[in-house]
Amino acid sequence: AKKINRGDLDNQVYVNSTDEVGELAKDLDAMRQALKQREQDLATSNRELTKSGGELKTKVIDLENNKKAVINLLEDIEAEKAKTEATVVERTRELQEERARLLASINSLSFGFVLADAQDVVLFKNPALQTILGSTNDVRSVHDITQLLKATDSKVDIDIMGSCKRCMELKQPIEFKEVPYGNKFLRVICTPIITDKAAIGYIFLVEDITEAARLYATTDPS
Repeated sequence: AKKINRGDLDNQVYVNSTDEVGELAKDLDAMRQALKQREQDLATSNRELTKSGGELKTKVIDLENNKKAVINLLEDIEAEKAKTEATVVERTRELQEERARLLASINSLSFGFVLADAQDVVLFKNPALQTILGSTNDVRSVHDITQLLKATDSKVDIDIMGSCKRCMELKQPIEFKEVPYGNKFLRVICTPIITDKAAIGYIFLVEDITEAARLYATTDPS
């Protein structure tokens, strides 16, 4: 009992009798074995806990490293986002300036300019078109221009809309050199807008060539 109390659990308690002392010896040895097993279990638990603690520490380190990597990635994404946004803002400004310059150039043209889609709907037109046609009606489609030509001079028998359709199919410009329009002569050109796959619309140009036509008529020997 004193050895067990000191923690010496390796020495077996021998039983030499069957009386009360022998029974006590059996109980002491059983208690020794139970304590020894408990000690072994505790040692095993400590080893496993130490191992688990090491694994947990490794996992914590890995987690911290992953956290730092994610934070760095987020910082890189934010930096790239800010860079992209700045580029978009700058490019948008440049496009707006380019658009303003283009519109100013088209609006300053002396001949009529019409941008139409594949359905002959007018997407854009410049002020010179209305000046040349001398009409206060709003031109919404190339069909409206054709009707104006026919209404002004019944001798006009050209299929402008059909020709514009054909210019998209052929992917090449079609020109009408002298189209009578009241007391004027007009030059009309349809030129397709072509992408990689197909023509998506066309540009319709109307030029007043009255002076040139009259000059040619007076100088022509025939």
